[in-house]
Amino acid sequence: MQDTTWEYSEFSLYGLGQAVAHMTIQAQALALFARQFRAFNRDALHADFAAPEHWEIATITAIGRPAGAASSESASDAERPPRRQRRTLEDLLWPTG
Repeated sequence: MQDTTWEYSEFSLYGLGQAVAHMTIQAQALALFARQFRAFNRDALHADFAAPEHWEIATITAIGRPAGAASSESASDAERPPRRQRRTLEDLLWPTG
């Protein structure tokens, strides 16, 4: 359901930038690193994830720890973020049918 006649919001990329900025700050608060990049194959991602044609995949952010970084096992319990259950891939994708 569309509540506007706009084809797109001219502010959408501004909102995306704000969201990514806050996500990187949250990652840092959880003792993680965030790496945003723009060099990727948009067409392949659209196909792999069956993204709707009207969506623009604009950026990707990797969040985690660098390879070879000290394990969080050495961190004290107070420093270590709480463990959480990872979502399955099916929980993260939208229906394509």
